[in-house]
Amino acid sequence: MDKNYLKGVGQRIKETRNERGLTLRALAPLCDLGYDYISRLENGQFDPKLTTLIKIAKALECDFRSFL
Repeated sequence: MDKNYLKGVGQRIKETRNERGLTLRALAPLCDLGYDYISRLENGQFDPKLTTLIKIAKALECDFRSFL
């Protein structure tokens, strides 16, 4: 996967999380993921699965497509 694409996905997740006023530690239990994993996603270090994006989007009350 293109590194710039992954950074873009991660940046959009981070922006949405910040707009909702959530820290990584607050978001993690809402989507049943580790905060360190979410941090790495936000930094473009992982290619997230669709199910992961859906979990995060559900926790942030947005459409997962907004991250793509």
